[in-house]
Amino acid sequence: MFSNLIVSNDPLYLEHFSTLFDNIWKQSVEAKDRIKELMDADLFKAKIISNPDDSLRLINKLYSSAQKEILIILPSVNGLLRIINSGGLEKLNELASKGVTVKILIIHSHKVDHLKQTITKYPEIKFRTSQFNFPFLNRITIIDRTKTIILKIKDDTKTNVPNTAGVITFIEGESTALSYTGIFETLWNQTGMFESLKKINEQLQSNEKVQKEFLDIIAHELSSPIQPIIGLTEYVKGKLKDKKQIELLDSVITSGQKLNTLTENILDVSCIEDHLFRLKK
Repeated sequence: MFSNLIVSNDPLYLEHFSTLFDNIWKQSVEAKDRIKELMDADLFKAKIISNPDDSLRLINKLYSSAQKEILIILPSVNGLLRIINSGGLEKLNELASKGVTVKILIIHSHKVDHLKQTITKYPEIKFRTSQFNFPFLNRITIIDRTKTIILKIKDDTKTNVPNTAGVITFIEGESTALSYTGIFETLWNQTGMFESLKKINEQLQSNEKVQKEFLDIIAHELSSPIQPIIGLTEYVKGKLKDKKQIELLDSVITSGQKLNTLTENILDVSCIEDHLFRLKK
């Protein structure tokens, strides 16, 4: 049974998931190639380990074997803390300093302070946090796009490996590794795109704020002298008898009133945006 079902025809929503599907599809493996790999013992080797200590030793050994790239997907910041507590991040940072590309993608980033401190402490490693809210309780590591480690997390609230590690599945096979690499890269790229859009949005909001402040200042500066100008013009008009001069002053008064209305409208818009506008009966 479905627990949640979303139906939408929103163009942005459709484009987002179409792009997500296309990226995964491009990185995926033909079904016949996958079947061939499963049937060919020389291309596919799998090992299941249930002992947490053995799992940790295997992971560290595979870290050391990396030549080009290590990709890691973590369910949360707690997953990152578990790597730190086990000494794994020091090893990864050392490998990254020697030229191995190390990327860590965190699905749920609720402990932002921990994450900021970690990024500062381990500058050689590339970190990103995903904005996709979906259940994920596995730690996936891909070594050189040929080896895959899938660690089942029993309790993601813990920050030490022995209390959280479940069964680990180690798979040697390029096809499997490429499948998980495709998923990783899609999420990584989508996260990068989201961060870029977020920065653009923040910049737009900043520009909008500056523009609003500028208009507020202009409106106030204009409204201050307008009323005296209109008042003095009407006073002078009342003293004149010449019809032509009166018409000229009427033109000044009309223009002043239009300008006054414009400044009031600007101030009203500003009040509405600041939720300060009140309707009067």
